[in-house]
Amino acid sequence: MDSLVGALLLHRVDFINILIARLDSEITTVHFSKRLVSYILPPKSSPTAPITLAFKDGTTSTCDVLIAADGIHSATRHTMLGLAAIDAEAPCTAGELHLRHSPRASGAQNVGRK
Repeated sequence: MDSLVGALLLHRVDFINILIARLDSEITTVHFSKRLVSYILPPKSSPTAPITLAFKDGTTSTCDVLIAADGIHSATRHTMLGLAAIDAEAPCTAGELHLRHSPRASGAQNVGRK
């Protein structure tokens, strides 16, 4: 079997459709037309407690697993990088990427839409 090298590119709609097709609807809730503002991880003393989600419309929800598929202006990524900086006691540069060389897409795989 050939191994994949590099990134796997997947259109967002295809990714969502794959997730929905594979999730058990009896035990899973997927939130559509909601804008995630932030999330709060459970304390390290209670690792099995749920993750608390806060949405722009003021509603909240909880989950055991949070899949970040919220686009380029990702609140999930922003919160995650902020928490990582707090854990590391380092300044957070969320949204910034510093490259010494231009990225190459030679290892990227395109899946789904063309």
